Amino acid sequence: MSLGSVKKVKKLCYFISLWVFLLSCVPNLNAMPVESKEVTLNRNADIETISKFLAQDIVKSKLSKMGLTEAQVSERISRLSDAQLRSLAMRIDSVKSGGDASTIIIVLLILSLVVIAILYFTDQTIKLEPKHKR
Repeated sequence: MSLGSVKKVKKLCYFISLWVFLLSCVPNLNAMPVESKEVTLNRNADIETISKFLAQDIVKSKLSKMGLTEAQVSERISRLSDAQLRSLAMRIDSVKSGGDASTIIIVLLILSLVVIAILYFTDQTIKLEPKHKR
């Protein structure tokens, strides 16, 4: 190995070490006790999230195909416990219409930057040539 390639490998190791350090700095979210006033606010927020989801035309048509009326759905939702409401609201939030494109774009951008950095530090190149030469 030449001195230049050793330096590039060292740079790559520093880059990966920095990357691992930055990823380890993500805060750890732990459950904390909440006051009853906050629980009531959370229940109302969960019901609002569920109501907005149920107000969508696609959801209404699927429920009507299943033979459920809006009154039946509302009555069943009112019987759910706080934990069940929270679980349903979280599932609705995780399933967004059309997906979350911004998160996908950010992840792809970060991955491409990591690949470019690895290629740069290891002196690798990518040559693009047409399949058929004319």
